[in-house]
Amino acid sequence: GWSGETMGNLIAKARTPRMDALMSAWPHTTLQAAGEAVGLPRGAVGNSEAGHLHIGAGRRIYSDRVKIDRSITDGSFFRNEVFLQTIRSARDSGRALHLLGIVSFFSSHGSIRHLFALMELARREGVRNLYIHAMLGRRGETPESGAHYIGSIEKKTAEIGMGKVVSVIGRYWSMDREENWDRIEKTYRMLVYGEGTPCRERPDP
Repeated sequence: GWSGETMGNLIAKARTPRMDALMSAWPHTTLQAAGEAVGLPRGAVGNSEAGHLHIGAGRRIYSDRVKIDRSITDGSFFRNEVFLQTIRSARDSGRALHLLGIVSFFSSHGSIRHLFALMELARREGVRNLYIHAMLGRRGETPESGAHYIGSIEKKTAEIGMGKVVSVIGRYWSMDREENWDRIEKTYRMLVYGEGTPCRERPDP
């Protein structure tokens, strides 16, 4: 990135004759590389994926998270046919509806707001049994944040009068992408067979 600060700025402290020559000979400018400028949520730190995508595309490409956020705001989220078919199928057959996904306010992969929107949609459609499987953790968040997120979900279930958190697991196990199948197996066995350590109440943060 570009900064006028010199403290900790290796480029500012280095000799850069080629860069200096280019900048003195040709027009140049700086680009925003974080947040809404590169299709990420407001205030989100940029990353290499967003940078490479926008250099290649030459235009703003909204992330899936931002697209979902916008659909919740404009109401189209609640008219999504796949969501409605799935929820109504569970309701009409008398089966429970299970929701699982990452629970965070800050992850680029998802938001607790998306879970809340699905919970609200299930309530509107008359679902009776709603079970929530929370996948916690985002790089950079403190271990104590998990208890806060579960507390937020429990507050939402009380607000809408339905829903229950039935499993909790960290992203280290549930969202591994390095082919550590032993981690994924723990997640699978928890979700399919109910294997795990029982916890009767949410720990204090």
